[in-house]
Amino acid sequence: MNEMKKCPECSAENPKAANFCRKCRYEFPEATKDGLSLKPEFKFFRIRELQYVVGSKIHIEWDADNYTKIELAGEDVTLYKDVELVVEKAVELQLVASNDYDQTKQSIKIVPYSSPVIRRFSSSHTNIKAGKTTRLSWNADYAKTITLKSPTDEVDVTLMSELEVSPTEDTTYTLIAYAIDESISVLKEISIRVLQDVIINYFSSDFPQTLESQPVKLRWDVANADKIMLYPNDIDVTQQTSIEVFPNRAMTYRLVASNAISIKEQMVSVGVRPLPRLDVKVSDSLSRLQIPNCEIDLPPLTASIKETDLDRWMLSPTKQDITKKIWGKELWNRLKEILSPNIKLR
Repeated sequence: MNEMKKCPECSAENPKAANFCRKCRYEFPEATKDGLSLKPEFKFFRIRELQYVVGSKIHIEWDADNYTKIELAGEDVTLYKDVELVVEKAVELQLVASNDYDQTKQSIKIVPYSSPVIRRFSSSHTNIKAGKTTRLSWNADYAKTITLKSPTDEVDVTLMSELEVSPTEDTTYTLIAYAIDESISVLKEISIRVLQDVIINYFSSDFPQTLESQPVKLRWDVANADKIMLYPNDIDVTQQTSIEVFPNRAMTYRLVASNAISIKEQMVSVGVRPLPRLDVKVSDSLSRLQIPNCEIDLPPLTASIKETDLDRWMLSPTKQDITKKIWGKELWNRLKEILSPNIKLR
């Protein structure tokens, strides 16, 4: 039986020695008369890597004979023997080799392994006192290896699900789960805060005593506190190291500093010397006050009284009142004559 060959144009069977297709008159090349195959043939088509996950880089390689063109997933790869690609999902790729007479197709499936997943990474405490321990625990799937990293250490915890740690300072722990392809990994972090007891190094005022309503600066130095409050004013002074207050009477200020594990307080007292006062009692109102033949401007007079005896008053006991002795005798007698009995000076 004579060998046959297929026409690439109409697929009709023709004798091997035919020069033209007996159906469509396609002209066969001379090579077909020497028994060479019209159809391309693949020697192999494979994925180089044995294990990979989504995100892995893989290499697809092939070899073929008797082709003039090769396409992979619709892309011309005639000049290549392999390609590199990143796995995005499970997919089937087709390699097509063709020549003037026929084509050959072959498929390959890309099926990635499951990527690692850290389902839980937690700590029994997020704040601990210096010198204490806390327990880290985790749950991860599809991981080839698992490591626990800190700024000072790295531990293989693949066969573990928990670990006790005792950080000496604020520390961030990182759990890393590696895939079968170890270039692919996922991670989660936990920060453990290491707290020290609150310390109030000092709390003081610029002056132990002051004049009524005059400013006094309170100062403090506090360590390891998350919150600082000043009482009785109920002021949050967490971000401050001093504040100006205006006491109008003797005051005791209390500074309260705290964090999650401790609270400390300290007090400071400020004495206040009251300002001298001129009491004027009028039965009706000042607008009805009549002072014949005498022009006296009372506000400047009051200021004058305060200014005149300021030195003596500053040296006097705190509660001593100003009396009429600070007035000049002549001025005092004159005022007594012109002011009504309803006006009292002290």
